[in-house]
Amino acid sequence: MRERIIKGAKELFQVYGFRKVSMDEISKKLGISKRTIYRYFPSKERLIEEVIDAMMEPAVRKVLSSLEETKTLPRFFSLWLREISKVVSELTPPMLDDLRSMPDLWEKIEEKRCRVIRRIVSFMKEGQERGEIRSDISFEFMGRFLFHLIVQFVNPNAIAEFEVTPPDMLKNVLSIFMEGVLTEEGRKGFREG
Repeated sequence: MRERIIKGAKELFQVYGFRKVSMDEISKKLGISKRTIYRYFPSKERLIEEVIDAMMEPAVRKVLSSLEETKTLPRFFSLWLREISKVVSELTPPMLDDLRSMPDLWEKIEEKRCRVIRRIVSFMKEGQERGEIRSDISFEFMGRFLFHLIVQFVNPNAIAEFEVTPPDMLKNVLSIFMEGVLTEEGRKGFREG
């Protein structure tokens, strides 16, 4: 039942945004009582958090596990771009509009992104040792730079300002970053990946 509620709420949120959808509308869509929803989710805010988690966690798990399986940094970044693009493409304009005015929820999304980026930074060090990343730039700086690029540009306000889709914004940010930090061989692998 929990997954069914999350799925139904997500469908409504994608069409109308978080703010315009009431618990009454969710219960009506699913043909269940509000009491049933509240048995699983004590508040609408908690349900929204669970919907966001359900959207993000599979990609986060896949990205983190791929760090162990992927042998090269360029291939990893290509996979990361594909997986994260799937997640951000699910964030519809109504959802993004609402996220702009929901800083607490956006902060929780940021926490998940930070967890992934911290792991990526350590993988970047290994990539530097393999010669995939330029050795004239510290990997700590590159990691912090990547983090700030993502925070600055892959967020609801920047996406609205530049009038691009979330996947396109992420692709642009990663492309600019990767073309700058990779060696020529690393860039070739990134383009082929």
